[in-house]
Amino acid sequence: MQIELTDKDGTKEMVFVYVTQCLGNRFQGIVTNEIELLKEYKKGDAVSFTPNRRNTRTA
Repeated sequence: MQIELTDKDGTKEMVFVYVTQCLGNRFQGIVTNEIELLKEYKKGDAVSFTPNRRNTRTA
């Protein structure tokens, strides 16, 4: 799945996430590509997101 992540400074980047779990309206997954623009995320990071808000870090 491709989602948009956002750093605290507002920088945005589209990344690929391997979804590992779906709990109702919340998805959890692992970032699968190298991050070029974001400083707060990296490949292998766990993320949690909903269809409305797709950029919440879980770990």
